[in-house]
Amino acid sequence: MIYSCLRINTADHERAPMAATLKDIAAKAGVSISTASDVLSGKDITRRISGATSHRVKTIAARLRYRPHIIGRALVGKKTCIVGLITSTIYNSFFPKIIAGFIDRMEDGGNQVIFSFLDGDKRLMNTVFGEMVARRVDGVAIIGDKISLSTRPGIPVVKTHGRSGNPFIPWIGVDDHTGMNLVLRHLIKQGHRNICFARKEPDRLVGHEIIREGIFSRMMLKQGLQAQAYPLDMMPVFIRKGGTAAICPDDMLAVELMTRLGGEGIKIPKDFSITGYDDLEIAAVVRPGLTTVRQPSLLYGQTLAEMLMQFI
Repeated sequence: MIYSCLRINTADHERAPMAATLKDIAAKAGVSISTASDVLSGKDITRRISGATSHRVKTIAARLRYRPHIIGRALVGKKTCIVGLITSTIYNSFFPKIIAGFIDRMEDGGNQVIFSFLDGDKRLMNTVFGEMVARRVDGVAIIGDKISLSTRPGIPVVKTHGRSGNPFIPWIGVDDHTGMNLVLRHLIKQGHRNICFARKEPDRLVGHEIIREGIFSRMMLKQGLQAQAYPLDMMPVFIRKGGTAAICPDDMLAVELMTRLGGEGIKIPKDFSITGYDDLEIAAVVRPGLTTVRQPSLLYGQTLAEMLMQFI
């Protein structure tokens, strides 16, 4: 026999307050309904609404726990208020903050995000994109330097990590020229001249490594210095040849190089200097601290979201 010990008591329960409406937000902020709508849908930048007004509307909306009526907005504007986000992988240490920035900004604008990752298999790109279009997303953002679409997408699409090769897809990217210039000038200022670019593997480079090594080579030649690249396992050879510093294309590779050389008794930075790129959390944890280039990853994601919202 089964006994029930569930007790239900509704007598003392207060009726939940009605959800705040756009009209409520506008009234408390002292603005028109259209202005409140523009702010909460992410159009305050393009409509040139003052920062003070935007802040006031968003603060009141947060306090009242306002949530846009997504179905109603879709019926009025023929939009679903749903966007897709596709990334090549979730294991890249730089991507999580980009994703978080994108989702936060999209949700601030009253949009929901469908997220999918390709697990390194870029052949799935067209399939995943087609599934999102079938769900009637208003637009899609792509995060990754090795994935894109080869045809005209038909809906707004934006992507990160530079040019996509598709003229119909606008993009945002990191100013790698400035970043590489900063670390190279830092090392030259420290007295280094025999500097190499660090590769993880001898002959296999991924997108950001190719770009940054190319910039490194051109800058070294411009300085009248020899441009050279060494894989991690050959770095002791470079040091024996008089090498004094290595520029790594990302922080993870820099930390791996520090660990390898430390295991061979080479002291960093006394015997050899290493720089990274990205300013991941690990750069502040390792000892000695790693000189690196900061990429504003949260802002990166937020900017990507704002770009997409301009097109949808």
